[in-house]
Amino acid sequence: MITTLEIRPFTREVSRNFVMIVHRKALLDLVPLKPPFPSGSPFGGRQEHTITMIPWKKWGLPITRWFNADDFSTVFITTTSGQRCVQYTPSHRRPVQAEDDDDRCDTIHILDFNPWHVKIARHLSDSTTVGIFGLVGKEPSKSSQKSPPLNENPKEPEENVCHGYGAFLEDVVGRLPYLVRTNDEKWDYDAILMDEERLLGLRVSFFV
Repeated sequence: MITTLEIRPFTREVSRNFVMIVHRKALLDLVPLKPPFPSGSPFGGRQEHTITMIPWKKWGLPITRWFNADDFSTVFITTTSGQRCVQYTPSHRRPVQAEDDDDRCDTIHILDFNPWHVKIARHLSDSTTVGIFGLVGKEPSKSSQKSPPLNENPKEPEENVCHGYGAFLEDVVGRLPYLVRTNDEKWDYDAILMDEERLLGLRVSFFV
């Protein structure tokens, strides 16, 4: 499940775009296994419901992945298929790396959040086998978690940190692992969509 957030902080006029990705099942697993109505009460009557508050750092860190989406297209919602996601950064949104704008490439990132694919990749990473997908999603070292220095938390791997840029009180951490494949070429598309079998390049004309 992909959620796009457009946030405009009070301290700045320019909005920031963020994307959060999470497995639907991971969210459902957070729901308490309690009946919605007290035993013996008629269905549909006025009931007293309790709300269970779960701190973000307890549930959000291990099951979510955050991206700063200022640089890639978020116009369309059809950028996911199954447990895969595509991110597209047009050349005009990339930092200038050449004097001639025509030399700048577009970038496509294909992300695979399938937990079985991630598990296989972690197994292969211990061998000499090199795949075409890179694995993202390290955790703070267990040794530092057992005996960290006083008043010091284990350092979070940079790849798990989504910089908040003032939109949040602090940078957002998400450790949901995934595989990524990146390709840089010149496509001149406005957006990239995804279905079960293919990537779909799209050019949009706002004038008829």
